Order: sequence, then C-alpha cells, then structure tokens
Amino acid sequence: GASSPPTAGLSLRMLRYASALFLVTLAALLRLSLDSFLGQEVLPYSFFYLAVAVTAWWAGLRPALLASFLGLLAGIWLFVPPRHTLAVRGLPDLIEIVVYLFVTGIVTGLMTSLRKARTEALAAAVLAVEKQRELEAEVRQRMETEAALRQSEALLELRVKERTAELQELVDELKRFSYAR
Repeated sequence: GASSPPTAGLSLRMLRYASALFLVTLAALLRLSLDSFLGQEVLPYSFFYLAVAVTAWWAGLRPALLASFLGLLAGIWLFVPPRHTLAVRGLPDLIEIVVYLFVTGIVTGLMTSLRKARTEALAAAVLAVEKQRELEAEVRQRMETEAALRQSEALLELRVKERTAELQELVDELKRFSYAR
C-alpha cells in the first residue's frame, strides 16, 4: 500500500493542536461576549470545559491537555479579578482552579476513552468486513468446487455406465462365441 508522506502526519498533528488553540480562543471570546450579563467573577471557566471536551473528542489527549492548560490561563487572565494578571487571590480561586483541572481531567479522560473505543470499533468493523469478504470468497470457491465435483461425478458415473455397457457387450459376445463353438 502507499504510505503517506512524513509531512502528512506532522500537518495533522499541527491541525489538532491548532484546533485546541482555536477552541480555547472561541470559548474566551464567547465568555467575553457575555461579560456584561455574567459579570467579572461568575463562571470564569464555563466555556473552557466545552472547548476541552470537543478538543479531546476530535484531537485527542495531548491537544486536550493543551486546551485545558490554555483555558486555565485564559480564565485566570481574562475573567478572574484582578483581571490581566495570573495572580490567585486566595483559597476560593485555588479551589476553582482545582475543580477546573479535576473536571477537565475527567472530561479529557472520558472523551479520549470514547475516542479510542470509537477508533477500535471502526477498526473492528473494517476487519469484520474484510473477514466477511474472505468468507464469501471462500464460500463461492467451495460452491464452485462442489459444482465441479458434482459435474465430475456425473461424468464419471456416465463413463462407468458406458464402460459397463461395453463390458456387458463383450461378455455377451464372449458368451455367444463360446456357445457357438
């Protein structure tokens, strides 16, 4: 089979990491657009959960971990007061960070497990289709072989009958010859 060039794998990998960056940026923009409704301190990480989940599902574990880390930094920088600093004010902020990391870790684990299961299921389905085709070919081959054997058997039976008739004629002729003397 033809193999893909080495740059194809690199391009796909870059696309997966770029998707993590894009989804985190989109989540930040969506949260910023709701800033006037939600205020500064409400749900600073809410849209990043979704960005991490989608990244984990589409791009895999490492890009999802990147999305989780970038979401944390963006959440602290853009939404946790005092804004535009990575300073953590105290225990409530620290608890929010731990909860965010715990939830995104669980979501990443679940989504990558689902992704792996989906990949394995697709591979099993492809293998099953290949095996089905092999079995169908084997069944066709056996049917053709059986048909050829039946044809050979019929031909052999016909030849046996012909030879038996020939031998019977010879026996009858020999009997007539022996009685004629």
